[in-house]
Amino acid sequence: MLRLCDAWIDYLEHEGTAGGGCFLTAAALEFDNRPGPVRDAIADTADRWLAHIGRLAADAVEAGDLPSDTDPAQIAFELNGIAMAANQAVQLQRDPAAPQRARRAMHRTIGAP
Repeated sequence: MLRLCDAWIDYLEHEGTAGGGCFLTAAALEFDNRPGPVRDAIADTADRWLAHIGRLAADAVEAGDLPSDTDPAQIAFELNGIAMAANQAVQLQRDPAAPQRARRAMHRTIGAP
């Protein structure tokens, strides 16, 4: 989980400085209220990403890296929310502190130092 979190923020940080950021987040904001196949494809991709994070969290619970009462879907929701906030802070606000804040928030969410 820790490597995923760090890689996710590294991606937002480095792609953000080149003007890229997270394509899925940008597309989701653009199409979230527009019915049709593009919105459906974006929603499906987001669902698969959240499911992947949830599976990683469940694996971490099984391995004893997360407490046994951890809700993997909640972890996925929280990490995704942190990444979305980081993407906005990096892209829109050009906040140089955002990547480190996001890393701290993600680490705290998964109980990592």
